[in-house]
Amino acid sequence: MNQNEQEKTNQAVGKQTIRFACPPAILSRASIVGDMEGQGPLASYFDQIEPDPAFGMDSWEEGESEMVRRAVQTAITKSGIAKENIRYIFGGDLLGQLIGSTFGLKDFQIPIFGLYGACSTCGEALSLAAMTVNAGYASHVIAVTSSHFGGAEKQFRFPLEYGNQRPLSSTWTVTGSGAFLVSATSPDQPMKEYPRITSVTTGKIVDYGVRDNMNMGACMAPAAADVIYQCLEDLAVKPSHFDKIITGDLGKVGSEILIKLLRDNDYDIEKQHMDCGVCIFDNEEQDTHSGGSGCGCAAVTLAGYILHQLESNEWKRVLFIPTGALLSTVSFNEGQTIPGVAHAVVTSIYKLEDVYMDYILAFVIGGIICVLSQILMDTTKLMPGRVMVILVCTGVILGAVGIYEPFMKFAGAGAFVPLTGFGYNLWKGIKDAVNEDGFLGLFRGGFKMAAVGTSAALIFSYFASLIFSPKMPKN
Repeated sequence: MNQNEQEKTNQAVGKQTIRFACPPAILSRASIVGDMEGQGPLASYFDQIEPDPAFGMDSWEEGESEMVRRAVQTAITKSGIAKENIRYIFGGDLLGQLIGSTFGLKDFQIPIFGLYGACSTCGEALSLAAMTVNAGYASHVIAVTSSHFGGAEKQFRFPLEYGNQRPLSSTWTVTGSGAFLVSATSPDQPMKEYPRITSVTTGKIVDYGVRDNMNMGACMAPAAADVIYQCLEDLAVKPSHFDKIITGDLGKVGSEILIKLLRDNDYDIEKQHMDCGVCIFDNEEQDTHSGGSGCGCAAVTLAGYILHQLESNEWKRVLFIPTGALLSTVSFNEGQTIPGVAHAVVTSIYKLEDVYMDYILAFVIGGIICVLSQILMDTTKLMPGRVMVILVCTGVILGAVGIYEPFMKFAGAGAFVPLTGFGYNLWKGIKDAVNEDGFLGLFRGGFKMAAVGTSAALIFSYFASLIFSPKMPKN
């Protein structure tokens, strides 16, 4: 087994995450929306705004199918990839038995996996698409989802003709379809400036007992908090690792719940967080109450706005979490709760100049730390061992006051590899252990974090002694 093959077998990280050795690329994307969405703040980012709510068809449902067809066709056309070279479609919607996707995609004659993850379907489709091309089962696949305000209201709540009043906690189902062409990459290919799916974290069904079908945010927020927490734990990163942490359609109510739930678990995402349901409409002008929702909400915001921000280098790394309320008319009418589910997709873009800059920063910063250490040894009577202790303690202190983490984010390996980085890891391990075990964590945390480094030092020193036969200096 060669190195590339070995890497592909070791991509499962933590409990629920897959980190791709060769991150799949989003080669093209398309966003088709209705008139309401076209009046919102993201209008300029969408590929097509259709003023006719039925999209030229005879019903809401047929209109949604037409949306899906246009989105997929637009994504294929923009990619330059022949339809015959697309092996699979991963798609789904909110309508019974996925009829929006069924009738919208049947004429493409591409093998299809029909998916239902409610409003998290975009994350589910992208996750499965990325895993499929990364595993070598296909070179190009389509991920697509959709929703329609009229169709969703008729199926899950009341027909529009009824004219029922909506509480302030309710959200407005987005009329829109987002499609993505996901393609395989390899280490041998030259780096292209496409957004890459670097990891996915599959969510669990989470049920806090909410029964209000007019408060989807409260239904979905616990699932979003669960998968975000697990993603951060699996990847061993802080919220600051991402430029944005973007949920699908929690709206204002659900977003507040999400932030509180994660704070209770020692993660504060407020600075990085935004919600597609909040930003897709101008609530003051359009009166959408808590915000937008529906499968199309996250999909068109990702296809239109989020990926544009990555491609324009405004953001470099985004944690994208479409959120779904597993609402069924059958279960709801029988008095069941409304569970939630969410899936996390990390999307990054690195331009070639960014990679070179990472190397330069690591070399310069790491070199400066080494030079300062050498100066300290040359200009003082401190022995090398004591200088090493000073470096470790410096990392601990800077970590404790909150300076070293942003320094590591800036300098990369230049700050992580030196002994100051080792000190920071010691502090982080002790802090996490104290939060879990109290006083005993003072001892367990440091040993746990130091174990790998200490073991590696001993093992490699032993092998080096066997190869080079070192001699102790004589006094």
